[in-house]
Amino acid sequence: DGKKGLDAVATNQESGSVQIARNDGSGQLKARKALVVGGEPNGVAVGDFDGVAGPDALVTNQDTDTVHVLLNNGKGGLVRHADIPVGEFPRAVAVADLDGVGGPDAVVVHFLSGTVQVLLNTGTGTLFAPQIPIVIGGRPVAVAVGDLDGSPGLDIAVTQSDTGRLQVLTNNGAAVFTPAAPIKVGEFPSAVAIGDLNEDGINEIIVANGDDGTVQVLRRNSAGVFVPRRVVKVGSDPAAIVLGDFDGR
Repeated sequence: DGKKGLDAVATNQESGSVQIARNDGSGQLKARKALVVGGEPNGVAVGDFDGVAGPDALVTNQDTDTVHVLLNNGKGGLVRHADIPVGEFPRAVAVADLDGVGGPDAVVVHFLSGTVQVLLNTGTGTLFAPQIPIVIGGRPVAVAVGDLDGSPGLDIAVTQSDTGRLQVLTNNGAAVFTPAAPIKVGEFPSAVAIGDLNEDGINEIIVANGDDGTVQVLRRNSAGVFVPRRVVKVGSDPAAIVLGDFDGR
């Protein structure tokens, strides 16, 4: 809403709605009236798609096989702008500038069809052009975007729930992606994040394994292949992961 403090946006599958919780300036969140989109919304990502009024949102809907484009109304709320047809059972979405033009793009993973699909921003800021889905198999459930090979263009990391594997797709700089060989991780990898944990200028991939109750760190070796380096036991069924500096070191 442009006021002090970060706000939050959440999807509600049971009610088929999307809800913003606004920061009151003291760090407390207060829920606003929910925006009903129908179906079963699940994944959500935020980016400024139209360059006006503040951050907007993309929401995947696993019941209607669509991605909802929700634009900021300038008053701290979201309005439904467009619905983009995508693949079967879209599970998660990430937002980043994948081709270097036209503003933030998006990448969606489809659970039932086992595909990854890029949605390129057309330059209008509010319309996205779905690209041909890339078949990877393995019931993908989570996606993250970041530089994974040191070359121009952001790359994609996807977890495959039923094979216990991680799939990296490298960007040629123009948002054309090539899948690398899948990497074995834990059982039911449910979440993924990308970040430079040891501050050496090279990003790691961090995976949460639901059935193992672990978080796993993968580092890139001299051959450019990501290799599991450390496993941390965190408890039963981890379902999400985010990175941040929590200890100030």
